Amino acid sequence: MSDVRTERCQAMRPAILELIGLAPQLLGSRDILGRFTELANDLLKIHALGADGIEDPAYRAWINDGGRALRALRDAAAAGDRKAAFAAYGGQDGAMFPIGQGCSGTPGF
Repeated sequence: MSDVRTERCQAMRPAILELIGLAPQLLGSRDILGRFTELANDLLKIHALGADGIEDPAYRAWINDGGRALRALRDAAAAGDRKAAFAAYGGQDGAMFPIGQGCSGTPGF
C-alpha cells in the first residue's frame, strides 16, 4: 500500500528545493519572480488534491488553511512585489513552514 502523504511530499520536494535556492535572490532580482510564481502554482496543484487518505495532523492543517500563505506568495510574485513575496515565503507564517511541518518525517524532509 502506498503512503499518500509521502508521495505528495516527494512530488513537492523539487519545487520546494528550487524555491529555497531562489529565495536569497528574491530581493535583488525581478528576473526570478516568474519562476517563483510557477513553483508556487506547482505546489498549489498538490495542495488542491486535498488530504483524503492522509491522517497526519500537520499535513491536514496545511490543507485546511486553504494554502493561504502559498497563494499570497504566488500572488505577490505574479504582481512583481518582491518584498511581499519574500515576506510570504519565510517564517512561521510563511508558505514554506506549514509544508515543512506537514511533510516532516518523510524522506528528504
